[in-house]
Formats: sequence, C-alpha cells, structure tokens
Amino acid sequence: MTDENAAQVYRGSMKERYSGDLTKINDEGAIRLQIEFFRTSRQADVDAIVDKIKKLGASEIYPHVPQAQMNWYPSIVCYVPYDKIKDLAKDERIARINVIVPPMTRYVPKITEGDAQLLADQARAQFSVDGSGIKVGVISDGIQGYNEPDRRQYELPSSISYLAGHENMVGSEGLAMWEIIHDIAPGASLHFASSKVAPGTPESMAQHITSLRSGGCKAIVDDVIWFGAPMFIDDELCNTITWEVEQHGITYLCAAGNEATQMWGGTYDNLNGWHVFKHEGGLDYTDNSIYGVPTGKQLKITLQWADDWDDANDNYDLYLYDPSFNPIGTGGHIVQANGNNQHPQEIVEFTNSASLPYVILRIKG
Repeated sequence: MTDENAAQVYRGSMKERYSGDLTKINDEGAIRLQIEFFRTSRQADVDAIVDKIKKLGASEIYPHVPQAQMNWYPSIVCYVPYDKIKDLAKDERIARINVIVPPMTRYVPKITEGDAQLLADQARAQFSVDGSGIKVGVISDGIQGYNEPDRRQYELPSSISYLAGHENMVGSEGLAMWEIIHDIAPGASLHFASSKVAPGTPESMAQHITSLRSGGCKAIVDDVIWFGAPMFIDDELCNTITWEVEQHGITYLCAAGNEATQMWGGTYDNLNGWHVFKHEGGLDYTDNSIYGVPTGKQLKITLQWADDWDDANDNYDLYLYDPSFNPIGTGGHIVQANGNNQHPQEIVEFTNSASLPYVILRIKG
C-alpha cells in the first residue's frame, strides 16, 4: 500500500469512527469548524484568513461579516484538514475555533387546535379577513412533501415559495407549520427558509430572516432552538430580529418551548470542587443521574454560565460517567478563564450504544 493510499484509509476511518452530529468529518478527514474573529475585526481580516485556509486545503468555505448595527463578530464556517488546525489556531487574528452545535426544532406530535383556541375562526368571520395580501415566512428544518403530486393531502395553498436551495432540507416541521398557518390565515401566501442550509449557524439564520423580510414577508415565525448560542446576551440572531421588527415593522413569533424537565438552572454550589445538585428531601449530591436515554440514541448536554461570551472569566467542566463511574462521552473539558477568548460554554455528547440504564452527570468548577 502506498503512503497516499494509507492516508486515504486513515482519513476514511476518521469519518467512520469520529464523525457525528457535533463533530462533522468529511471523506478527506477534514473537520467542520467555525472560525470566529474579534468584534473589532474587519472584512480585510476575514479575507486574509480565507486566503490562508484555502492554501491549507480548507473546503466548503462560508465567510460572514455582520452588519455593524448587529454588534457581533465575523466568522468563517469551513472544513479544515485535521492536521492544520493547530497551526491555524496560532494566528492572532483568530479569537476562537469551535465545532458547530446544530439546531433543534420544537417537534410536538399532536394535532393543533390553535384555530379555535386563538378564536381565529371567529375573527375571520367577524372582520372578513383571511390573511389575503400578507406574506408569512416560516423558518424550520425542512418542507419535505411540499411537491407531492397531490398537495391537498397537506392542506396547503397553491401559492408557496422558499429561498433558493432551501427546499431539499431533511425534515417536515416547516410543512407542518405551513399547514397550521394556512388553517388560521387561508388567504396568506407562504414562504420558507431552512435553519439547516449551509453553513447552518445562528448567523446564517439571521441572514434568512432578512431575506424573507426583503422578499415581502410581514410576519415570520420559527420553531428553532440553538443550544450553542449565548443564553445571557443577545447575539446577531437576536439583534437581527429586533432590527427587523423595529426598523421594518414585521411581526416575529417563535416557539418558546418548555425544557423544564430537561434542564437545570441555578447558582454554582461548590463542594470540594464539584457542583452540588439539590434534590427533593433536602439531599445534596455532586452527581446527577440521567435516565431514559434509548439504546443507540444520542444524549447532548450543554452548559453555559453568565460570563462575557467573548472571553469567559470562569472555567467549568462537564463530566459524564456510566453507572460504574467510568468516564464516557466526548467533549466537556475546554479550558476557559485564562484570557484565551473562549465562550462560557461546555458541551458533552454521548451515544448509548451499551444500553446503559442511566448515566451520571457532574460539573466541576
């Protein structure tokens, strides 16, 4: 076997062994990353790094420089050869290099009764309105099924539209949202953008919002949640929504969701370097058991704290163990709080391939 053949085999094995929902690796062994700059960085800095990563063999390059009023930092999403990442990280024009946390849609497997609950049926009758002349934009995962020969089975109007390249994304939550909107406002024309279209970041979703508004949408709704986006400050996506509402008068609605049983929030309570989880009955534990992860399914846990998103002052780590307290999962141990411009965030993911009845979570500070 030649050296080149051996390298191809190794790159292929990297994808097979390590590529997942969070860490995406292509056939060439390159890793999908988001290269983030400082808020003071300019177009010239981004252009220079684009030239640099091209020479390093990067592919699928998506540079992004936000408008000044969004008060956010530029970034580049691309695939970078794994053996070039350390050299790239030495460039002082770069603030951070991260993997991308994909979005989730708020799927609820129930038939909506919203038309009657919102009294939309009465409003249509009393005021003789049905949404005619209004364009409504939907942002979700996909609209699979929109082009079926018999579209009537999806209760959709004949006039529907989508941003170019957004119609083939996997998922049908957008289609379901279209159906609900059409029930409530049957005269409105429907438009769509996918949160999953490359590069698939909160920043790119912000651009989709602007594109829908520029296309005439007076109302936009989404059911997307970004666990990798900051919780304690407004990012470019939040600022874009505010800007479009205040400057252009659109109506923006989003599915707030309810992760009450799937989250923890509170003040870090230290016991010998570990966080103490409070349980019913006054019992305190430095570990918290998580039950119900189906065999073969993935568990993804994110932790954020209220530090500067551009440069965390504190350092916390996530640890995941099996019932015998053997460490499992990947991620969760980024070093913050030493001036290295890291986000106040940790992410750990785990696939329950061994049919574990529960896993154990700990937070170290």
